[in-house]
Amino acid sequence: MNWCSTTPRAPRRRRLDRCQRDLADPSLHHLSIAAIAARWGFARPADFSRAFRRATGMSPGEYRRAHRGRGEPSP
Repeated sequence: MNWCSTTPRAPRRRRLDRCQRDLADPSLHHLSIAAIAARWGFARPADFSRAFRRATGMSPGEYRRAHRGRGEPSP
């Protein structure tokens, strides 16, 4: 078993990864950042923004602008 997948932070990291993917997905551009955060379990936008910035070095909005069109379309 991979140690990373068993740490308490692993589920949160996976949720942040999914948020990153969705923020870059042009087919989800109509969704607000708060809606994307909420769909992956981040109930409070401020908490999501802090966690996202810690993980990526940029705000969710900055990330979305920088990666627009680079994500994988949602099924």
